[in-house]
Amino acid sequence: MGLALRASDLCLLQLLGGLVAGVSGILFACYSEKKRREAEHFRDIKQRCLEPLLKELWGLRERVIISEARPLHTMREELESENPWWGSYSFRKIADPLLYDDLKNHYRDLYEDLKNIEAWGEN
Repeated sequence: MGLALRASDLCLLQLLGGLVAGVSGILFACYSEKKRREAEHFRDIKQRCLEPLLKELWGLRERVIISEARPLHTMREELESENPWWGSYSFRKIADPLLYDDLKNHYRDLYEDLKNIEAWGEN
């Protein structure tokens, strides 16, 4: 009979099946762990970098916009100051420095925009 398998053939097929199942299980576990770490990393970026930066950007907007809530003499004093606050301003001080530097790997345009704002203040 051509369809009948010997016991040694069955044993070999069982071992091969177990090996395939084991390897696929290990690969799936590695993939799941990678995705979990990635999600955790992006959560850290959001909580410890993006949220503080957004809050700071709103505060920065209030400092540079002319409004009735801010007296003109205060703005004039800042403009005439020898060491204005914007001369040494850095977003890196606001957020986690490592995560801030990592922004260029995930949000390159945002990172470049923040660098441009800092450069504008230095001029």
